[in-house]
Amino acid sequence: AKVPEQVVTLAGTTFDISAGGVGVLVARARERVLPAPHARGRLELTLASTDASAGPRTAAPTVIACDGRIARIEPIQHTGRVLFGIDYRNILEQQRMEVSRFVIAHQLALRRRGVLF
Repeated sequence: AKVPEQVVTLAGTTFDISAGGVGVLVARARERVLPAPHARGRLELTLASTDASAGPRTAAPTVIACDGRIARIEPIQHTGRVLFGIDYRNILEQQRMEVSRFVIAHQLALRRRGVLF
């Protein structure tokens, strides 16, 4: 049976990000419908520094918009959250480089705080 396409908008928290994709935690209780594995759609990421030591000169958030494909879905046991692994599709090279710069800057901030070695 064919299922008509649905538009599902999810808001979540990024827990893992790289130049190839992103991991997102979504609260199941806030979402009426969750997409199926391998679903494709539009992905928007807001890259904003959470490093308080960066001071007021922190750059404005950057929004990356591209197509995405859900590579995996994993319910987190004993919580109401679901983990989505999303691959970037049709991302511009400039956007991929922006994600890479964000990841490197975040890792450097963690090293300065002694969290990452």
